[in-house]
Amino acid sequence: MTDRLHVAVGVIQRRDGCVLVGHRDARRHQGGGLEFPGGKLEPGESIDAALERELLEETQLRPTAVAPWMTLAHCYAARTVTLHVRRVTDWISHHGFERANGLEWRDPATLSARDFPDANRPLIATLRLPPYSPVTPRWGPDSEPASSHWLDAIARATATSWRSGCGRWITPRTLARVGTCWSMPAPTGSSACPDGSACT
Repeated sequence: MTDRLHVAVGVIQRRDGCVLVGHRDARRHQGGGLEFPGGKLEPGESIDAALERELLEETQLRPTAVAPWMTLAHCYAARTVTLHVRRVTDWISHHGFERANGLEWRDPATLSARDFPDANRPLIATLRLPPYSPVTPRWGPDSEPASSHWLDAIARATATSWRSGCGRWITPRTLARVGTCWSMPAPTGSSACPDGSACT
């Protein structure tokens, strides 16, 4: 029987979008690369309790704003690892805690899945997504021919930055609720859309 390991993972993200990563011990399984702070759950321990404990141990950081983000399962040869990912957007820490604990802030665009354990691949892909995704209108069976209609819509959208009439801005988190089985990143900072309107 394959062992099952449950791990609490914290994606600690600043308002500028950068995330906190550490260097994985080379002696560990898939070691030598990067990792997000976190660790395995102890028997009877909740995900949030495990994450707070691990963050204090690894970063001397105490999270004050934590939200469930996604759950990822990955099958290695010897065990199945389930990552319970939490997004941390506020915390209490001392000045310079990153340097003192061998951590660094990284722009998600600079992260490569090759530098992380395999179970992290979907997480890295999600972090690299743009904060907003344009959603076009749905064309019904009685609509005009799709090709010309589609091209016209794209042209209008490009010219007006997706203002009313061409489409609308929607956050990937909202899109995920209706289209996928796991959530995607909420935008950091202001909740206003690029065109100044309110987001869905």
